[in-house]
Amino acid sequence: QGAINPVVLDAGDVFTGTIFGMIYKGLADLAYMEAFGVQVQTIGNHEFDNGPKQLADYAKNATFPVVSANVDVSGEPLLKDLIKKSATLTVGGQKVGIVGVTTQDTPITSSPGDTVKFLDALTSVQAEVDRLRSSGVTKIVLLSHIGYSKDLELAKKLKGVGVIVGGHSHTPLGKYEGNGLPKSEGEYPTVVRDANGKNVLVMQSWEWGKLYGRMRITLSADGTPVFWKGENNPVTAAYKVDTR
Repeated sequence: QGAINPVVLDAGDVFTGTIFGMIYKGLADLAYMEAFGVQVQTIGNHEFDNGPKQLADYAKNATFPVVSANVDVSGEPLLKDLIKKSATLTVGGQKVGIVGVTTQDTPITSSPGDTVKFLDALTSVQAEVDRLRSSGVTKIVLLSHIGYSKDLELAKKLKGVGVIVGGHSHTPLGKYEGNGLPKSEGEYPTVVRDANGKNVLVMQSWEWGKLYGRMRITLSADGTPVFWKGENNPVTAAYKVDTR
């Protein structure tokens, strides 16, 4: 279980739906993300609500990588050098690959235009996972914006992903207490077996910063979770962080 080596991830839809987002075009939200210490973010469908330019302005000002394996931006000049399929972090001396994936219905639910293509999630993610693993990166997290039920389906078909941190479906998971909070829709994390029969931890933290998800995980040499402990906590004045 060893030392605690924090990794801070965001599963997308960062700058849509708030007054700050509308006025400052995502840059006020970016300042918060930087202050919070986000290390990698994937692309949500609503990152395209104002077209590729707003996402480009956001991504080029971010100090952290913005990733998605199934978003093909090679035909969009504003984004082609800004969005990567994955990022690799060094955590406690170990390489950890963070692969992104974005919902394929983004052209229906947002406004990416004709120059950005949304490819098949399974084949795109598996190809990037295979590339990372062939380079020696065996501990891999999928940072997903496709929704909880689709994360569960995808987890069963993938090989080599140990953890899925998800978004998009606004799904509350785990055991928590608080006035006005919805009923949990599953375990945090939800444990699924992948195509090789190995554990995958699937997690999500509802919506709009109302729950704060924390998960401590130990991965084996091949990237399989062998220990985990965590929870979703309501973000209230009474919330205290357990640093043990």
